[in-house]
Amino acid sequence: FLNSWSMVSSMIYKRISTYDLVNEAIRTAALQKTANHDSQLSKLIAIINFLKEIEITKQVPKNSLYQNIKPASMTFLDKKGSELDLILLLKSMLSIINIQSVIAMAQDIQYDPTINFYSPAIFSHPLLIIFVGDKPYYFDAQNTSKNWFAVSKNILGRSALVIKKQDGYLLQLPYEQINEQNSFQKNN
Repeated sequence: FLNSWSMVSSMIYKRISTYDLVNEAIRTAALQKTANHDSQLSKLIAIINFLKEIEITKQVPKNSLYQNIKPASMTFLDKKGSELDLILLLKSMLSIINIQSVIAMAQDIQYDPTINFYSPAIFSHPLLIIFVGDKPYYFDAQNTSKNWFAVSKNILGRSALVIKKQDGYLLQLPYEQINEQNSFQKNN
């Protein structure tokens, strides 16, 4: 029985934690794509630009936890996957270049937090929170705009569950779009 968000977070972590493992091809690509970049932000942009080649397939069923999650190595090899698959690949590539990130699952539906009901089904919108310096960047592969670093309109201001082995927690997503430079655009 799940009786806290930390327990829900731990359960989700157990489900997805083995899928972001790095193999030699991912390691080589991450190092090659960032070799000519000095700052963490420019390295992040280089990896994001590289991931533009990945075809995002739609998730079925809606809840990411119950889809067929692909290892990062398969997403890299196939050059396609779901939003969560892309996030797992990005997380693995960022780990190679020492950029910290954490997976979060945002609410796609309105949820009344006063109801004492803890379920992973409430959170079905995967995000990657990336830390560059003291600034968090929210990578949202489900965003239908051209900017992956703009949180989708349907989850602005909603809660997201930070996925950790232990001590996961809820955080509030921004209420407004955060505009980033054009380097983050999906399509030129």
